[in-house]
Amino acid sequence: MAFAPKQGNTNNTPRDPEMSRDFPTPKAGNRAARIALIVDLGIQEREDFVDQKTQVATPQAPKQQVAIFADLVADVVDYKGDIGKAPYRLMLNKNFKGDIQGINFAPVPPRDADGKLIEGKLWTYHPASPLTKLAKVTATDSIIDGSDLDIEQLLGKAFMATVEVKITETDKEDRDGNKIVYKNVNYKGCSEVPEMPDGSLYPVPNTPNEPMVITFDDVTAEQVKFLRADIKRKIKLATNYPGSKMQEVLEAAGETASETPQESKPATKPTGKGKTEKAPAAEKPKENFDNFDDDIPF
Repeated sequence: MAFAPKQGNTNNTPRDPEMSRDFPTPKAGNRAARIALIVDLGIQEREDFVDQKTQVATPQAPKQQVAIFADLVADVVDYKGDIGKAPYRLMLNKNFKGDIQGINFAPVPPRDADGKLIEGKLWTYHPASPLTKLAKVTATDSIIDGSDLDIEQLLGKAFMATVEVKITETDKEDRDGNKIVYKNVNYKGCSEVPEMPDGSLYPVPNTPNEPMVITFDDVTAEQVKFLRADIKRKIKLATNYPGSKMQEVLEAAGETASETPQESKPATKPTGKGKTEKAPAAEKPKENFDNFDDDIPF
């Protein structure tokens, strides 16, 4: 099984502030990580692309998108409840107040430094895409050169995640009279695992969670337990959500299209590897791509 796009010439709900007060946080800096979860967000409508020089807005076609999560394996936190202690799970997508920006899941034509098409070279993900950046730091060459765009190859691979932690005290109080403190965890980028003095790579522990891909076509009742509330909201906005297996499984689990849950809980520990299948065929991509700067915690 694989999760790759077709190659070829081819309602925001703010979180309760109290949820930020007690939510565990990792350490800041370059943190050892492993790619743990890739989620198919379906085909999403996109905002117009605005040229920063001319300010001309160009409509963008809907695109299949994904969300990516990494486990910070050296940052074990206590999620309490059924989850207990586990590596901090960091979402790598841009996210603002629960509004997630999907990562475009489609190859683009290769271009040179002047923007001209390079004939005879395979299409692959945009150079600025998080998929490309992760492929580079994990030495997944087949994604970089376009020979195999199956992103399931990234699962379990080690890299260093640059993490920024912002803790802001406020004058607000919770129902118990405690000062509310906002904790924002921002993903700032990725880099290679460094070498040891002997030339070997710094040892990065495996995540205790079984890495998995969750797709629209192959989702199971067990897998939806790993989907955060904000991810579910994003999935329900997909143009191919109505009538999909994803809709069938989410609604069987008690989700409805109108639900906008305010709390986003991390997943319980997995019991087995999720199945994966090929993604729905993606349209021939355009050059535009999502910005990718930072995110805030769930």
